[in-house]
Amino acid sequence: MTGITSFTTSPLRWAAILGILVSVAGFIYMLAIILKTLIYGVDVSGYASMMVVILFLGGIQLIFLGLIGEYLGRSFYETKGRPLYFIDSYNETRETNIKE
Repeated sequence: MTGITSFTTSPLRWAAILGILVSVAGFIYMLAIILKTLIYGVDVSGYASMMVVILFLGGIQLIFLGLIGEYLGRSFYETKGRPLYFIDSYNETRETNIKE
C-alpha cells in the first residue's frame, strides 16, 4: 500500500472518476425509475427514491473526496522540495564567451 500511495496520486484521481460515474449512474437510474413509475405504477414505496439518493450522494462524496485528495497530493509534492526541472548538461563554452 505504501508503494501505491507514496509515488502517485492516481488512486485519488480514480476516486473522483468513480464518483462521477456513480453520480451519472444514479441520475440515469433516477430517470429510469421515474419513467417506470409513471408508466407501470409504484412497485415498492420508498425503495426507488432511497436508492437514487444513496447512489447520487455517494457519487458526489466520491467526487469531492477525489478533489480534496488532488489538493493534498499536490501540496505533498510541493513540500518535498524537489526542483521543477533538472539540468542534464552545462555548457561551459558559453560562460567563457561571456567573460571575454
